Amino acid sequence: ELRGTRSGTPNLFNELSDRELDVLRLIADGRSNAEIASKLIISEK
Repeated sequence: ELRGTRSGTPNLFNELSDRELDVLRLIADGRSNAEIASKLIISEK
């Protein structure tokens, strides 16, 4: 789960779009660029 670390600390994840959060989760899972692109049906750049 992605969230702020302390109360009163801004949760920057609230500023991200759903798509950006998807990418971030895949990165956190250790996925490669190619795996992320394949999973999200986008081209790897």
